Amino acid sequence: MEADIVIEGNVGQAVEWREHPVYGGRATFSVAVTPGYRRGEDWVDLNTMWFRVTCWRQMAVHVRDSVGKGDAVVVKGKLRLDKWVDDHGTERQEFSIKADWVGHSLKRGKAAFERTRSRPEPEEPSYLTDAESARLAAIEAQYIALGSGEVVDADGVVHEAPEPAAL
Repeated sequence: MEADIVIEGNVGQAVEWREHPVYGGRATFSVAVTPGYRRGEDWVDLNTMWFRVTCWRQMAVHVRDSVGKGDAVVVKGKLRLDKWVDDHGTERQEFSIKADWVGHSLKRGKAAFERTRSRPEPEEPSYLTDAESARLAAIEAQYIALGSGEVVDADGVVHEAPEPAAL
């Protein structure tokens, strides 16, 4: 079962990065969340909960390059409880979040945002085939070598230029 969740906490370890052949990359890290409340003048901490956060694709690259151990972060994503049996036969469980977004918590510090291009710059469209481009380049090269009394036709053949018409 998965549910949407937003958490705020501290990154517990360096971001782990793995290349992925289909999705480009995966970044994972743990977040410690310690809820608490004020009792008069005192702050009372409750038990710390740990979450494993997984990010994919371009967001994973940005997390890898931006998030470090100890950073205060806010994470929104799908919460899941993973259960498994480890190599020693012990039943284990862990809360995991497939992140929709990750950001630094500006309640506890400041950050500088740097926009990146999400898509590469478009190349100038080419409507010519490779053969047509090569033929055009050859014709242009001939123009450079021509004297003032010669022209090149569409097939790349050099001809004498016709006399200009009198006005």
